[in-house]
Amino acid sequence: MKVISGDEFQNAINSNKSVIVQFSADWCGPCKRLSPVLDEFAIQRDDLSVFKVDVEQSQNLAELFEIKSIPKVVLFRNGTQVSESIGMMNEEKLKIFIAQ
Repeated sequence: MKVISGDEFQNAINSNKSVIVQFSADWCGPCKRLSPVLDEFAIQRDDLSVFKVDVEQSQNLAELFEIKSIPKVVLFRNGTQVSESIGMMNEEKLKIFIAQ
């Protein structure tokens, strides 16, 4: 999963694919457990891209998306936020989340 900064963010979410952005931090245990789940899920789906934003490195994005708890996962389609979820997700929850 590629870590993106504020400069790369708009290009990352403006895609023909659905885009999941995980807002996280290096010190966050649940974030570390969620990352491989998201990576594996994205490998199985050609219609999905997954990126990570480190909230400590990209505080402007953390403020813009009102990140108060992590991990926070945000789903974008065509550059527009469609849904968001806070906390750990397994593959089943991801399937429901992406179907929204």
